[in-house]
Amino acid sequence: MKTFLKIASVLALVTGLSSCLKDQPIIGAKPQNIVEFYTTDTYQSSVSALYPVYGKSFVTGQASSFDITVSYSGTETAPEDITVDVEVDPTALTKYNTKAAVDGDSQYEPLASSIYSLPTNKVIIKKGERRAKLTVNVNIPVTGFDFDALYALPLTIKSTSKGTISGNFGSVLYAIGGKNQYEGVYRSKGARVHPTAGTFTFDTDVTMNTAGSNGIVGDALADLGPNLKIVVNADNSVSLSSTTQTSVALTPGGVNKYDPATKTFTLTYFYNTGAPRKITQTLVKK
Repeated sequence: MKTFLKIASVLALVTGLSSCLKDQPIIGAKPQNIVEFYTTDTYQSSVSALYPVYGKSFVTGQASSFDITVSYSGTETAPEDITVDVEVDPTALTKYNTKAAVDGDSQYEPLASSIYSLPTNKVIIKKGERRAKLTVNVNIPVTGFDFDALYALPLTIKSTSKGTISGNFGSVLYAIGGKNQYEGVYRSKGARVHPTAGTFTFDTDVTMNTAGSNGIVGDALADLGPNLKIVVNADNSVSLSSTTQTSVALTPGGVNKYDPATKTFTLTYFYNTGAPRKITQTLVKK
């Protein structure tokens, strides 16, 4: 009898729970899709940042563009055409910078409105699809752009006709940088002459990144790699410096110039004034 009563009690409990679950279906409920910015770009922001930051760089003086992807994320595709409004949001930038100041992270200046444009603020995710793209046009001026400043374009999803706006990816910042005309991949060839160890030749590709309006920097210090900074002067002569070999200097009477027709740097320099390591080198843009 005791066994029967125990079984009956368990059955009653299970039946009661089953009834509760039917009245309030918690487990197995259909999740709601969210509307958010989507990208496979790498974060530039820290893990503690208020919003994600992604980076884009463009050659100065050239009309360029990039696409922003808006996603209807979740288990379902769009059940109907979904209209999403995206706006440039200075408030989001202010909030980001406020938290960044507390966290000790980089802060950004607003990108000037004369540098970018959005042909439309609306994007439509078509029925049966998950994503749609919005184009941002960019044209960084050759003069007047501060290459050392940190600029950002803050974007926020303001409204959507379907779904819930994401709390994590409903706002994003795009850090916009400028590339000067010298940035690119170069073929680096030459020789480094050591006063006792002999001659070391090199012939390799190096990537040179923008360093100000007229400079580039990269792992182009002969066969050593890091690092060499080249600044082009108004007459196409050049100056050199290095953070790893601070004694880098131009060889007196040597050729140190940039040829804009062939996009070639011809360099003659040395480091270590006490026992000079002499370098002759060309960098030809690919």
